[in-house]
Amino acid sequence: MRRRRLLSDALRRLPPLRLALRLALRLLTARRRVGVAGVLIDGQGRVLLAEHVARLGQPWGLPGGWLNAREGPEAGLARELREELRIEARIGRLLLAEQQDPARSGGVDGLALVFACEVEGGAPAAFEPRALAWELLDARWFAPGEPWPPLAGIERRAIRIALDAGATGPGGKPDEG
Repeated sequence: MRRRRLLSDALRRLPPLRLALRLALRLLTARRRVGVAGVLIDGQGRVLLAEHVARLGQPWGLPGGWLNAREGPEAGLARELREELRIEARIGRLLLAEQQDPARSGGVDGLALVFACEVEGGAPAAFEPRALAWELLDARWFAPGEPWPPLAGIERRAIRIALDAGATGPGGKPDEG
């Protein structure tokens, strides 16, 4: 106990030791990317999906993206929705958090967080491709009864949770696709 107290006191008093500790922690601790996505459901129970330029295996999925350094999940998701779709959204509760397997997620080793979201001022009926950010080819609302494009497992599960819980609005379940 005494040695730990001496170490703690030295770290508090000596800036070079604090810097060395920060550097050691940065080098020795795991660093993973954090992705955020949002489940947006309109008043008719339709779910917003986006066709992503860089998602080659399954281009359609929930809107979202990667967090920037020192950015909180809710702020990062709100930024992504604003940048990619030109919409303002209220970020709701966390629906799902899951470690991504690099073998199944395009080589990305990271943590995925999916939130329930609500478009402020009402959901737009359609999105103009020219108004979308360069990362997206298309974005549209999918109704529960229509065919859906193939989605990643975490996205299907998050949508099901949101719809079952009524987290962001009424609706049914997406097709397994």
